[in-house]
Amino acid sequence: MVADDAIVGSRWSRSFIRRCMSVFLASVPKIHRILAPVWVCLVNTIWRAMWALHSMPEPTRTTLKARIADASAASHRFLAQAQNTDGGWGYRPGDASDTSSTCYSLLALAAMGCRPQEDPVVRAGVAHLLSRQEPDGTFTALPDQVAPRPLLFDAPVFTDIWVLLALAGFDSDETR
Repeated sequence: MVADDAIVGSRWSRSFIRRCMSVFLASVPKIHRILAPVWVCLVNTIWRAMWALHSMPEPTRTTLKARIADASAASHRFLAQAQNTDGGWGYRPGDASDTSSTCYSLLALAAMGCRPQEDPVVRAGVAHLLSRQEPDGTFTALPDQVAPRPLLFDAPVFTDIWVLLALAGFDSDETR
């Protein structure tokens, strides 16, 4: 994992660092309550946590199987409840759907192993995302921000990249 690379050379072993990160990330059901009052995009946080949990080495995933399953189920419930009637997601629950938040949500669902054929939340999200495509094939989104907030930036290709990543997360023999 990239995050543990920052600690290489410390007195802590990589496996210990991964275990600590795993336990923290597996507490994801609480993340949306912890971060709700701050500037963090909740669905982006869930995507990062799900990607990290489901990308861990097999021995760690096996050891934490029940906690990862609980975190995934809670994240799926949160995303299902936060999904707007148009199939997309907003920066926060209740906000209008936007392309970036919809991509983050779909990436989280893909990391959990959800597929459009089996999951109506995913199906509606993919349909919403595809409905946002411009006639020239591009996608648009609100400008993003970097710290210190609010330092806005707008790079149109940024949105296209996130859309391609989100859709590729569901690319398999079954979806072709």
